[in-house]
Amino acid sequence: MSPSHDESDQPVGGGYLWRAAWVVAKASAGGTGWAIAAFPAIMFTFAVQGAREVHLSSARTGVFMLTPYRPWRSVMRLFGLSAALLVPAVAAMVCLKIWPVLSVALLTLAIAGLTFAMLMTVPLSGLSILLRIGVPSSPIGAETPRGPRVVLSALAQLPDSGGSVVFEVRSAVRDLPRGTVVVAVAQTEELARSYTRLGFSRGKGKRVFLIIDPSPTDRPAVGAVEHVQ
Repeated sequence: MSPSHDESDQPVGGGYLWRAAWVVAKASAGGTGWAIAAFPAIMFTFAVQGAREVHLSSARTGVFMLTPYRPWRSVMRLFGLSAALLVPAVAAMVCLKIWPVLSVALLTLAIAGLTFAMLMTVPLSGLSILLRIGVPSSPIGAETPRGPRVVLSALAQLPDSGGSVVFEVRSAVRDLPRGTVVVAVAQTEELARSYTRLGFSRGKGKRVFLIIDPSPTDRPAVGAVEHVQ
């Protein structure tokens, strides 16, 4: 039985963002070591996009993101989150300037070291992902239809979990307004062909897109998303 809409198609919320990031890391890394290396970058990416865009399946074994295509918003959030990480270190330095004592100096050093470690961990984690899967392609191309675009990404399911996140994807896609263009980049050529058989149109490379239209002729294609793996 597929999960009900109320149980499944809900953003994770901040409390389970770490769980969603771990599911994606574990499902895509192929090993615990790679998953641990990839986790910081995935967690940071989810934090930048916002918890409202990340969906965790009802069984907490599958994840996907449906993100409005707004590149400048993502860039602004990236800078905002990076700046927020620097706030504790800056505050500690201000305190050291006001109270130049040993205890404050040690606290400032600890906070600055932790901040530096966090800022270095994320890019190194991202590098480990690039070394494993390569540079991701843009889901938008010249062939992509105009209109409000939503990016389907981070589609992941823990192996041998006995569930399927595609029920949640189907529910979320059905809720999108008419005329919305769902875009995605298939990870493999085989998956790209599967998308086209289910009603997605093929773009350049492994890009695919689907125009949401609740007319009777389009409903089977949208519903068929449940078979994609």
